[in-house]
Amino acid sequence: MPLPQDPPGVGANHETSPDVPFALVQNLTHTISFFSHVNRPRSYDGVLRPSELGALMCLHRREAEGKPPFTPSEMSSRMGMTRSAMSPVLARLEEMQFVERILSKDDKRRFHLRLTQQGKAYIEAQAHRFYDTVSRLVDYLGEEDAEELLRLLGRAGDFFRQHNGRDAHHCGDCPGHSSKDA
Repeated sequence: MPLPQDPPGVGANHETSPDVPFALVQNLTHTISFFSHVNRPRSYDGVLRPSELGALMCLHRREAEGKPPFTPSEMSSRMGMTRSAMSPVLARLEEMQFVERILSKDDKRRFHLRLTQQGKAYIEAQAHRFYDTVSRLVDYLGEEDAEELLRLLGRAGDFFRQHNGRDAHHCGDCPGHSSKDA
């Protein structure tokens, strides 16, 4: 009998991979789910929603790379969101004075998105806190185990990109992501 948390048709006797121990698959599933939840973009101060923080991160990266600013449509596409879902995200970021819309010089019907100084300061503070947390993780694991974790996560990422046919991380800034994934 399948366990209650198993998807329909999957249980201890599932037939798709008889050589793989079910307990191992179940433990990996729970661990991946845990990391998917804890690794969502989240502001350390609770000010921004994950989608808003993700949008700021994407804009910050774009500016840091010296690339032209996004239009709202490009931004929604890059983040894997519909334009209608992106609209309230951008409106709130504008309301908080983290993002401003700049009219296009080439086409007066279009505008581009740019971080304000306040938005840059906010995202840089959030990034500093995040990198501090990761640094403490490396201290906790030790350099050798951290390198091994990075190697294994890279292999897992390769598998999921191949399995899903696309890169689940839309901004393409993680180590191991090639520019073709961005």
